[in-house]
Amino acid sequence: VAHVGGVGERIAPLEIDASGERAPLWRAPLSMIIAVPPVEVSTAEVFRALSPEQWSGAAPTEHLHAIASGAIRPAMLQNDLAAAAMARYPEIAQLRSALLAAGAEGASMSGSGGAVFGIFLGAKQADQAASMMRQNHPQARYYVVNSLF
Repeated sequence: VAHVGGVGERIAPLEIDASGERAPLWRAPLSMIIAVPPVEVSTAEVFRALSPEQWSGAAPTEHLHAIASGAIRPAMLQNDLAAAAMARYPEIAQLRSALLAAGAEGASMSGSGGAVFGIFLGAKQADQAASMMRQNHPQARYYVVNSLF
């Protein structure tokens, strides 16, 4: 688990657990689906559409601890660029909603888009959801992956 800052160029490992001890946070790998819609997203356009008052700031450390332990709530997966990208490219919003409907514990857009990801509690759930997604939204590409830790 890491704090990522700037436009993604600053990465700092987060190794302090909830008790204040220095230890890796990931307890088990997370299973995820990455869904890529058939759109080309202009990063510059998405950033231009975002005003400074729309920036939410850094994620609270307690959210990172919860995600690392598997206690994921959709509100924890905040991406300030998502609203701007989804307004311009509704396919992104549709895939994010479909991931949640398929059983993802949380789903969000990656970076400035257009890929979205859904986090599942296990590989079996992710595989089943990916099969459903491929049938219901065949225009997108899907990748079932696991986190490294």
